[in-house]
Amino acid sequence: MRVETESKYYCIEPEKLIDQCEKLGLKRVKYITEDDEYFTDLDSAFIRNRTCLRIRNTDNKDMEITFKGKSLELLGQYSKIENNIKALSSEYDNYVALFSSLGYYSYVNVNKERIIYNYPDKKYECNLMIDKLNGIGGFVEFEIIANGDDYHRDELIKELNSFVRKFSEFNLIEATEPYRDIVAKNIYKNKVLNKNKDLYLDIDYVIVDLEKDFYKKNKEKLEDILGHKVRWGMFKNIDNSEIEELINDYFLNKMFDTNELLAIFKLLNEINYHKYFITKANRLFYKGLLKKLGIDIDIDKDLVNGTEINKSVLKKAVVLGDSLKDIIQTILIIINMESE
Repeated sequence: MRVETESKYYCIEPEKLIDQCEKLGLKRVKYITEDDEYFTDLDSAFIRNRTCLRIRNTDNKDMEITFKGKSLELLGQYSKIENNIKALSSEYDNYVALFSSLGYYSYVNVNKERIIYNYPDKKYECNLMIDKLNGIGGFVEFEIIANGDDYHRDELIKELNSFVRKFSEFNLIEATEPYRDIVAKNIYKNKVLNKNKDLYLDIDYVIVDLEKDFYKKNKEKLEDILGHKVRWGMFKNIDNSEIEELINDYFLNKMFDTNELLAIFKLLNEINYHKYFITKANRLFYKGLLKKLGIDIDIDKDLVNGTEINKSVLKKAVVLGDSLKDIIQTILIIINMESE
C-alpha cells in the first residue's frame, strides 16, 4: 500500500521542461507507453469521487491492476491510498469479466507516451512525468509517493509544492481533472456534442452470433415447420408464429453472459434521448432476445431495419456500435457529461 500525492499541469513546451530536469539533476528513468483502462460502477460514483479502478498495460507487455480510493483534496493537490497487483497480460479478459460480474464496466482508455524523471536522494519518492496523450496534447505530472505506514499528509503537500516551485519559470497552468475525465470530455466532444437527441444502437454483432447458433441447431425443425428448405439468407425474413415458440425454447435453455447487455439497457433509461435499435436480425429472434433479457421496448416504433436506414439520418444522430464495451463507455460518458 502506497500514498500518492500529485499535481498535474498542461505542458506546451516539453523540450524546455526536459532541459530543466537535467539542470536540476533529475534522473531520466525511462520512456514508456501506457494504455490505461478505467472502470466505474453504473451509478458513476467512481467518477464523482475520483475513485480509480484501472488496468494498466505498459509497453504492451506488463499489466497492473490498481485501485485508488476516494481522493482527498488539499489546495489542488490530490492524495490517495493506492493498491496495486501485478498481473499477466494474458489474464486481461479474466479481470474484465470479474469486474463486470461485480458491477464495474469500462469507462475510457487513456493512451499515452510517458517520460519519467526521478528526483534522487529525497526522503520520499519524487517523480516527474512528461506525458503526451494521443489526440489531446501534453501534460506534466508531479508525484510524491510514500509508504502507507510512514507518511504525514501535510509534509507530503509541502514536499510536492517545493518540487513544483522548481519549475515556476514555466508558468504552468494546472490541469485539475484526472486523465480519465479529460479523455472522456474529448470523446463526448467528438462523438456526441452538436448531435441531436436521437440515439441509434446497433448491436447486431451480438445478435447475429446467437442467431446463427439458433439456425444451425434448429435448421431441420424450421424446415419441418415451414415445409421447405430454409437457407440462412431466407431465415432473416421469416415471420411465422410457429417458429416463435422454437425461438423462445432456444433462449429458455441458452446460457450466455448477459451482464453487459443488461447494463446497456439500464443505462439507456438514464439518458433523455429517443432510442432506436438497428438490426438486420430476424424480427422474432430479436423479440425473443429482449424477452430473455426481461426488456420491454416498442419494437414496432423503435426497431429499425439495418438494410433500410438512411445514412444522412445517422450523420445527425448519436450512433453506438462496434462493441458492447464501446457502447457502455459512450453511454456512461453521456450520462456524466450531461449531468454536470
